[in-house]
Amino acid sequence: MNRYVWLCWCLMMVLGPVAWADRGWTVVGQERAGSESKSFSVNQPVSKVAIACIEGQITVQSVVVVDGDRRTPFQVANKIKSGETQQVSVGDKVQVGRLMVQVEGQGRYEVRVRR
Repeated sequence: MNRYVWLCWCLMMVLGPVAWADRGWTVVGQERAGSESKSFSVNQPVSKVAIACIEGQITVQSVVVVDGDRRTPFQVANKIKSGETQQVSVGDKVQVGRLMVQVEGQGRYEVRVRR
């Protein structure tokens, strides 16, 4: 086996699980943590929401699913560091117009949704 085929095979074994883990998730936005809730437009059915800390350390306080006049709050109150993710199950493919996310701390985060 020549070295390029071997290198490609090694990269596939290392990077394959990372790509598979992110499969099915849609990024709806990135923000800097603060004291105010941030709104993210979604407009699709969702079963899970993930808040991923991409810099610093944050505290995910709450996630509110909004669709029209219906608001469904989920209390989280969990501290996470850079590279960690907090998932919230919101139901079985619940229609979500937007998400209101309250995250405090010093850092940046990314909001992802999964059907």
